[in-house]
Amino acid sequence: AAGMRARARELAELGPRAFAGRRGPRLVSEDAPHELVQRVVDTMAASIRLPGYGHAAESMAATDLRGELASVTAPTLVLCGDKDRVTGPEASQVLAGGLHKTAYVIVKDAGHLANQEQPEHFNAWLLSHLHIVTNSETSKG
Repeated sequence: AAGMRARARELAELGPRAFAGRRGPRLVSEDAPHELVQRVVDTMAASIRLPGYGHAAESMAATDLRGELASVTAPTLVLCGDKDRVTGPEASQVLAGGLHKTAYVIVKDAGHLANQEQPEHFNAWLLSHLHIVTNSETSKG
């Protein structure tokens, strides 16, 4: 929580471009192509602003919803890159373990932004989950 809260101060001190240059590369794996890393950094630098980011960081630092996971009844897909350095497979597994109807998937060779780093695999898992959920719901009716 303290690290999360420090991010707003870091953004204020560094500015969006330097902040994105420091944090953006952590959103993908160390093996991500340079072009992808640059796109992530550029996108972050163009969009990250205070006070909104500060409010989001405070919300993430102050919120622990693990006790409420059991009340989620919707079928849920928890998807994590195997090289995610932000949330990580361990924390994602805790999330998946607290939900009732969960599919837990680890995307190989991907970081936190698995949808950017491995879009074909990410999309295939997402479409498969939606197909299963849709067919399950229509077979009940």
